[in-house]
Amino acid sequence: MLVKTIPLASIVQRSRDLRALNPDHVKRLAESIKEIGLQTPISVLVIPNEELRDTGTYILVAGLHRMCACADLNWTEIPAVLLDVDDVDRMLWEIDENLIRAELTELERAEHLAERKRLYERKYQWTKHGGAPGNKKPGGKGGKASGSKNPKLGSLPQPAFINDTADKTGISRTDIARSVHRAQAIASEVKDAIRDMPEIADKGVELDALAALETEDQKAAVEAVKSGKARNVREATKGAKTRKRKRQPRPAPSEEEKLRREITAAVERYENGAERRVSAITITHNPDGILVAIAWDPEVANVASPSD
Repeated sequence: MLVKTIPLASIVQRSRDLRALNPDHVKRLAESIKEIGLQTPISVLVIPNEELRDTGTYILVAGLHRMCACADLNWTEIPAVLLDVDDVDRMLWEIDENLIRAELTELERAEHLAERKRLYERKYQWTKHGGAPGNKKPGGKGGKASGSKNPKLGSLPQPAFINDTADKTGISRTDIARSVHRAQAIASEVKDAIRDMPEIADKGVELDALAALETEDQKAAVEAVKSGKARNVREATKGAKTRKRKRQPRPAPSEEEKLRREITAAVERYENGAERRVSAITITHNPDGILVAIAWDPEVANVASPSD
């Protein structure tokens, strides 16, 4: 990790930041920095374009409030951690930094977690829905997936989004799931309308009440609170229609799915009499047969089966 003092004028921000600037937080930081100095450097990405690199241009990854506080103190330079990572890693770094260090509203935290989920599953596509086929261990059907192997690379199990996020941020799995649901269920225009309404944006029960409504009812509820016709979202939503979750009929399992279930069940039966616990099962198909990769705790073993 390289820490270097760089000119404040050389730092640019992303076109869209997940976190809004809090002037009060900047003021408090400026007072602290003036008294004891900047304790934690900001983080920046070195732009990978050689022409721009020569001009000393950096993209801010984490530390917006710290940077603005130093600017208010008329600093011309600031200590920074220089990163050299791709866009997805950079954005994940920024989100984790904000989730750990920043004073976020409940709405901002929900949006950070939802964006982290999108980026994480974009980078590790095989971890979606708990991982690759057969990754139901431990716990069998409906159990918590601990991770999944990349079916192409055969790498060690990659944690599912919710496990990786809980480990890196200290937020509980339940809170992560609830926050992501809020961000996904509340309409974008409604989220924009409540950003400056902390009585809604920073109260989980209010966000949950909005998330349970159809979009038009969400808008009406926020307007009722804003105009003073209702004290809160819950009062404004009495009698409103809740979101209807349409249950699609489950399609009949394919022959491949039936086979996957049989293999998973066989491994589960074997595990009952084994001394080691299975942490993940990955099943892949290719022209030569079926590959069953079993991740033991703490060892990994691979078992191949012919395709006849």
